[in-house]
Amino acid sequence: MRIVSLLLPSKFVAVVAAVCLLVGLPEGVRASDTSSPAQFLEDFGAQAIKVLSETTPGEERREVELRRLLTAGFDVELIGRFVLARYWRTASDAERADFRQLFEDYLIAAYGRRFGSYNGEKFVIGQTFPKDDERAVVRSEVTRPGGDALTVDWSLQRREGRWRVVDIMVEGISMMVTQRSEFTAVIQREGGSVSVLNAKLRAINSNLTEQSARKNAS
Repeated sequence: MRIVSLLLPSKFVAVVAAVCLLVGLPEGVRASDTSSPAQFLEDFGAQAIKVLSETTPGEERREVELRRLLTAGFDVELIGRFVLARYWRTASDAERADFRQLFEDYLIAAYGRRFGSYNGEKFVIGQTFPKDDERAVVRSEVTRPGGDALTVDWSLQRREGRWRVVDIMVEGISMMVTQRSEFTAVIQREGGSVSVLNAKLRAINSNLTEQSARKNAS
């Protein structure tokens, strides 16, 4: 079973790890401005720092808290529909429900294993580019020790009065478009079956869980 290709590119997970470990706001963005997209990212980072400082890799509480942060900070439902593209419409209710849970587990496993490996990246929030009252892009820069700085754009959407991440673009490359391409390729190879993709995601999640358990045991 070919599962390695489905893993998120390391640049993307490293960027998410960086935002959760060091967030700096530009002058003019105040903590009281809770409605701003930039403030949303600052608050998200502050919560993640608290989780990471109070838990250890592999600890059950860390996974629970990271899952809470992910579901609160990312619009997993919208992202899931996007990455499945047209196959969302053709999938059965059971396949959709299965994918929704597996995709959330997948993001937790893929991101969570990176959160414990902070390598000194620094994340600074820059300019906000509003698209309309409910959508905005926040530009940021991630500086890596000994490496070039990465320009990272966070695509945010407000739903029910709350901002959430719907995409991350690293140097112009969309995480969600990349993930949709990977998922679509798997489904097409298997004759349009979402259930096969679900099986592969289940295998990936199991593999990542086993890797984490072995690492913690060593």
